[in-house]
Amino acid sequence: MILSCKVKLSEIQAEGKKFNWIRPKCPRCSLNVRSQGYIRRFFKSIVEAVFIKKWKCHHCKLVITCRPEEFWRRYQEPSDQIFEILKYRIKNLSWPPWTTRQRGGHWMNKLIKKAKINLMLKECMLETIHLFQQKKLTIF
Repeated sequence: MILSCKVKLSEIQAEGKKFNWIRPKCPRCSLNVRSQGYIRRFFKSIVEAVFIKKWKCHHCKLVITCRPEEFWRRYQEPSDQIFEILKYRIKNLSWPPWTTRQRGGHWMNKLIKKAKINLMLKECMLETIHLFQQKKLTIF
């Protein structure tokens, strides 16, 4: 499980393994977790890998790592930078020179998919309710 932490990537990079991580409680069982060492993670703005602390709950076996708050899970670029790239693409009809078409296209496809889901829920409410009933999905 990846938790968002209010830490700065520059501080983590500067201090390395000596960075003072705040030990979280296990989200599943609320017990204390034990240190499991470090994981190397890469971020777009930094050439070298950054050491991120890893913990494990020995009661429920959940492995926990923390991530700086401005980075989404599975993304190496900060969320505000992703939005800036998408805004540039929409306004100028071309990708900015500081990013690749493939990476930007991936983000754009995700944005379009989310927008279609939101439009489906707002415009075709009866069809959406029927779909949820057929698939026996919850709406909460």
